[in-house]
Amino acid sequence: MYANFGGEPRSLVQAQTTNSLNSRPAATFTLDFAVEPPLDYLAELTIVAGSPDEPEKQRPLFTGFVDTAEPAGTSAHVTAAGATELAERSTGLLKTAGVPPQELVHLLARGAGYGTDQLKITGLADLPREIFQVMVPVAGVTADWPLIVGGVRFLPVGDAPRSGVTAAEQFRFMDLEPFTAVAVTMYSTSSMFDAEGAGLARIDSVLNGMLTSTLYGLSARPDGTSLPFARTVVRARPRRLDTVQVYGLSTDRTWTRSLTSSGIAATVLSSVLLERWPSLLVGAPPAELRDALAALRRAADEAQSPVQRGQAVWDTVEFLVAGVSVPKIFAKADRKKIRQALARVSLAQRQQERLDEVLANLNSPSLMQKLRQRVRDDAVPMSAAEFALLFRLREARNDAAHGRQTAPVSGQDLRWAVSVVARIAMYRWHRLSTVT
Repeated sequence: MYANFGGEPRSLVQAQTTNSLNSRPAATFTLDFAVEPPLDYLAELTIVAGSPDEPEKQRPLFTGFVDTAEPAGTSAHVTAAGATELAERSTGLLKTAGVPPQELVHLLARGAGYGTDQLKITGLADLPREIFQVMVPVAGVTADWPLIVGGVRFLPVGDAPRSGVTAAEQFRFMDLEPFTAVAVTMYSTSSMFDAEGAGLARIDSVLNGMLTSTLYGLSARPDGTSLPFARTVVRARPRRLDTVQVYGLSTDRTWTRSLTSSGIAATVLSSVLLERWPSLLVGAPPAELRDALAALRRAADEAQSPVQRGQAVWDTVEFLVAGVSVPKIFAKADRKKIRQALARVSLAQRQQERLDEVLANLNSPSLMQKLRQRVRDDAVPMSAAEFALLFRLREARNDAAHGRQTAPVSGQDLRWAVSVVARIAMYRWHRLSTVT
């Protein structure tokens, strides 16, 4: 039996796992740090029967996360729990009618951060395919008459999208700020959760386009025609409220729910903080870390979207690597030889200018190179899996920034990445506090 922490195999002492029908999976074990390097307790934990060298004979016994770890000499006694997202996140108000049980389980699990590859819900794939109506209340734009934009209908709150019930009436039991319209779109699938996600994405895209048009201040449109202007238009912020209704036109299955979901906050005793960091918490953080720690707070905010949190993770990294010196890869003699070799190539002026620009930056390190150098300089213990994790988040951030489809980033991965970056920050803090 052994454990995988974020893909890193670790040997265990006195391991025990429990699984029962009416309780969450649990595990207890001891780690021997005399023979094992430090590990990140926030990485996903898998306990496996078998040997790391014989994958064909392995059998997973437990998947979850560390709950507590108590050091004792060179060892640590660890307790772990499964399904932590279900216990550590709060969901908003939910009202349902005719929703099958497997659909509700799917909603709760996905809302807690579990991906499709982590779930196998009997009967979910057998639900009938139909057209779903996705409706959200909208503020910042008043629909004085029905308007259709990009497959989204904007209706006055007094209109009845279905069954003769007005939009305002369908959201009456929700504690909402005043809204001035509803946005409605349709999507065909078998899953209410999938319909909701696709519908919200379409509505968000249209509202973002509306917002951009209100922020436009030039006196002429791109085609040269004059544009009327009013400051009230520029100050408008078309947006949806954090509530949605999904309705199946064939089966009448319906849910209306708040989209507000956040981590359940905990508190920490000041004595525990001092026990964990007796030297570093005596004084304020160094001024060099002020911006990095502020960015790290944003990355840790679970009320933000995964894209925003991933961006904040890399904002933190950029602050942490500021000023790092990376050894040059190309010596002056190497660059001279490259230029001499390329001098025989006939290029247009613009091509030559671009080539000169590239050659001038041959020794300009990438952000990942700077990060690796900072980790080396400050002697931060980091595994290949943790570098790969941060690189995955960077790719997701770059995909989002360039309008490419973004691979989903799980809440578990974000929490682990935040821990890794916090580790780099704390090692940097330690070095700044000890180097004179």
